[in-house]
Amino acid sequence: FGSIRSGRFEIWRVSPHGGEPTQVTRNGGHSAFSSPDGKAIFYTRSTYGEDGLWTKSLPDGEESQIISESIAGRGFVPLADRIYYLHCEGATNCSLRSYEFKERRTRTLTTVEGPLYLGLTVSPDRKDILLTKVPNDEQDILVIENFH
Repeated sequence: FGSIRSGRFEIWRVSPHGGEPTQVTRNGGHSAFSSPDGKAIFYTRSTYGEDGLWTKSLPDGEESQIISESIAGRGFVPLADRIYYLHCEGATNCSLRSYEFKERRTRTLTTVEGPLYLGLTVSPDRKDILLTKVPNDEQDILVIENFH
């Protein structure tokens, strides 16, 4: 989880059985997901992922950047052989991309008209990818009177 308990946003972890949280990152961390085998984490260092995607082997590996382009919020999914992620240039020019570990290369899979919201997931068979899109970024306030 991300927390500012150390004075700035860092990634922390805690056992599902309880106990004290342990700080994982030392150079900033905001949104994180574990690798499928649990041996590493992948994370952004800022709210909007402007500084790319980072990784760290657990428990005490070095922090290293694997994707330098911006990642849209929590829009990344680490799998065993690749990471699917959303990259946006501006609010509406977005694309779904795949970074392949073995070849160390990124492929653009499709473009997506934004704006996008937090969230991206890949089905276990990799046939479907779900993302959250904001159809209208205007907001209305509705007053309901005499609600019981």
